[in-house]
Amino acid sequence: MGSPQEELGTHEFMEDTNENNSDLFFNPQVEDHHVPKIGQEFESLEDAYNFYNNYAKQAGFSVRSYCQQKSKTSKEILRKEYVCYKEGVYSKEVSNESERRRGVVRSGCKAKIAFLKVREGTKYIISNFVEGHNHALTAPQMVHLLRSHRKISEVNKALAQRFGDVNIPTHQQFSLLEVQAGGMQNIGYTKKDLYNYKRQLQRKMKGHDAQMLSEHFIGEQAKNESFF
Repeated sequence: MGSPQEELGTHEFMEDTNENNSDLFFNPQVEDHHVPKIGQEFESLEDAYNFYNNYAKQAGFSVRSYCQQKSKTSKEILRKEYVCYKEGVYSKEVSNESERRRGVVRSGCKAKIAFLKVREGTKYIISNFVEGHNHALTAPQMVHLLRSHRKISEVNKALAQRFGDVNIPTHQQFSLLEVQAGGMQNIGYTKKDLYNYKRQLQRKMKGHDAQMLSEHFIGEQAKNESFF
């Protein structure tokens, strides 16, 4: 087994000398122009989030929304905070015959970023940025499986709908899409994501089908007054 630095690859670690010398903190090694900086400005909150999420993907962690402050009058977001997906302390347990316990999902990580709305206009600036993590960061070949980086492209959505039209089961659709992408490492989402998308599509189409049928009946009635 190599040294900690060798095992972490592009990520370095340091000991926290302020509270507990046994705690290790990991600093992402990302190109400087991708690293958030206090005072950095963005045209919108969406642009700000996309910038931080892109940084997180290169660093090896996932982002989740944390807290926000809204204006009492306009309800616009004045301050928004995003954190590492391992922020907080939470243990997920599975209750079964063997009382098997699964690993801790969150580790109390303090890495975060805060965006503050500029007084005039729609722009946001970075008002706070905590870089270090208290857990090992995900390897580049696996980071696409983290929640904030998983996304089904519009092309794959269209292909999945076509596959569904010819009654190809969802698990086979995923296999075909994986081959089309050139492997699991390139597809950018999981089989569960595809199942979730198909369920959302089915719910949407149920209401759409009813509307289409209603419009068809109205059209027939306009052609023939005796139709009801």
